[in-house]
Amino acid sequence: MCGSRKLVLCTIAIVVLDQLSKLVVLRYLPGIVVINSRFAFSLGPSVSGVVIIVIILTLLALFLTKYYKKSKNLENILVVVVASGGLSNAVDRITQGGVVDFIRLGSFPVFNLADALISMGLIYLIIETLWPRQRKNSV
Repeated sequence: MCGSRKLVLCTIAIVVLDQLSKLVVLRYLPGIVVINSRFAFSLGPSVSGVVIIVIILTLLALFLTKYYKKSKNLENILVVVVASGGLSNAVDRITQGGVVDFIRLGSFPVFNLADALISMGLIYLIIETLWPRQRKNSV
């Protein structure tokens, strides 16, 4: 099982790395930045302060649920990845007035590292939930 301290350190590392990537882009490539005040991929209405608080509390509840619940290592890691991405985007909403997006792939909406981690983590978590792998008992 992944230790709780490792999960907390992983969360901090993901948030710090995502925030650093955004700071670098804001400083050195400001022309490619989009400040997104809406939900994922610029969908929906602008996000208010109340919604930001709800997002942070939901992420905290998700993290604490996994923190106190004994579950598989992979599930813990995936929840940490998703929660960390959400937390980092919440930090943007508080400090920048919206999420700092800067990755462009063709006509796909602009996104950032946290968005990619959230999306990949959720997809993998859904796959693991619907079609769990058979794991050998480790000795």
